[in-house]
Amino acid sequence: MKVSVNDISKLDEAIRTLEARTDQPDRAETLSMLRAARKQAERALGTPLGITSAVLSSDELALSLAMSAMSGSAPPTPDAASEQLVSPRQYADLDPGWLQSFFHYLRSKRLPFPTHDAGVPAGQPGSGVIHVANDITLALAGDWGTGNTSSRAIARHIASLAPRPNYTIHLGDVYYSGTLDEEQERFVALWPSGADGAFALNSNHEMYSGGVGYFHVALEDPKFSLQRGLSYFALENASWIVFGLDSAYGSDACLYQKGELNPVQIAFLAVHGERARAAHKRVVVLTHHQPIEFDGSLVTPLCDQITSAVGVREIYWYWGHIHGAAVLEPKVVQGVTIHGRCIGHGGVPYEPLHLTPALTWAEDRLAGDPEEKRRALNGFAVVQLEGATIRESFLGEDGQLRYTTATAAAA
Repeated sequence: MKVSVNDISKLDEAIRTLEARTDQPDRAETLSMLRAARKQAERALGTPLGITSAVLSSDELALSLAMSAMSGSAPPTPDAASEQLVSPRQYADLDPGWLQSFFHYLRSKRLPFPTHDAGVPAGQPGSGVIHVANDITLALAGDWGTGNTSSRAIARHIASLAPRPNYTIHLGDVYYSGTLDEEQERFVALWPSGADGAFALNSNHEMYSGGVGYFHVALEDPKFSLQRGLSYFALENASWIVFGLDSAYGSDACLYQKGELNPVQIAFLAVHGERARAAHKRVVVLTHHQPIEFDGSLVTPLCDQITSAVGVREIYWYWGHIHGAAVLEPKVVQGVTIHGRCIGHGGVPYEPLHLTPALTWAEDRLAGDPEEKRRALNGFAVVQLEGATIRESFLGEDGQLRYTTATAAAA
């Protein structure tokens, strides 16, 4: 890939826009990165960037971040390789389309945050809590909103599952910035509904346009009517409460990269976490952002916020954001055992992952993509809640089973 005069002009425009916005909370940090990227782009004008998936110099890192607009996995550091596939192919690290995220972020204003009615009993319209059957199946995919070949294949496989999942849930990310058109064309029009409905979580990429596509296209579509316009919800039956949470809206620093809940959701969790404890119910948490890194380190404040508010002994936690798929070893945080699973491999190309001591399983199979031979297999997950048992299956974009386990969850 080569840097063009037009790329430098776009960086200049982003810098001018941000210089004029003195109230931007992360203004100094973003300006510093954009200016460093601008210098590197000028030096690289007309020549290959020479960025690899191994060690990046500080200047190359700045340009990579600018070109990818912090594309959804945690940004690489000079001393650590990224899982993101470094390539000019669409949605890979060097796709210039990621610059759109910067421009939408700088020019957009967050929409107001819709909230539940705290006075409505659980299970009633407006409460944010939906009563579901005692045995249910969920199909989960994250970082899926690309509209590309692998995402479409995943949608077909989800739609053809037998029996049909009760609910399908997108863990967030519609590319590049969750705009009105992107949300409609790359997500709503293609997403398969479950037999009983579908849900969608908010994410950093949706928030780059202020949430306008997410709140006004996805959540206003009949396909997602069960959410009643809320970006958070709970599904409850006799044995389980499944919390779907918005980890993006309250995380407006550093381009929404680091997950955080706003006070409304913390209060929501506290109320229904207390009910879960009193009724000895098991808990599933769904977020876009990760609470635990692949090396086992905690991501705060998100991890602390949720474990503190829910307060149960055990949580099964599923997230996207990091491009790849992995099952983490159980992690005890504040007396809560977290069974963590990353499902961020719904469409964005990434390189095969490698096991670390903190991982039980990671997707290391190549996709067999003739256009990008380094690309790992994309896919999705199916979670079955049957009484006290939780069954988990990871499937590839080819429909083949990649990992499965069944556990009797503690109440």
